[in-house]
Amino acid sequence: MNNNRRARLQEICEQLQSLMADLQEIQDEEQKAFDNLPENLQISGRGEAMEENISSMEDAYSSMEDACSSIEEIFDK
Repeated sequence: MNNNRRARLQEICEQLQSLMADLQEIQDEEQKAFDNLPENLQISGRGEAMEENISSMEDAYSSMEDACSSIEEIFDK
């Protein structure tokens, strides 16, 4: 792989890491909002939706992390 393509891949990985930080911040905010709900609202439809959103953000974060790791593997070759 030439240096230009390597540099572009590195840039993609850096962008992913920045997006991951943003996603983590939003996830933390949603978790705090859920934690601050009264218990009866946590078990309501609203609370369940919030928990699903948090879980989806965790999955998205993990997928982004995997993508960055896969890109970094290219540099080892």
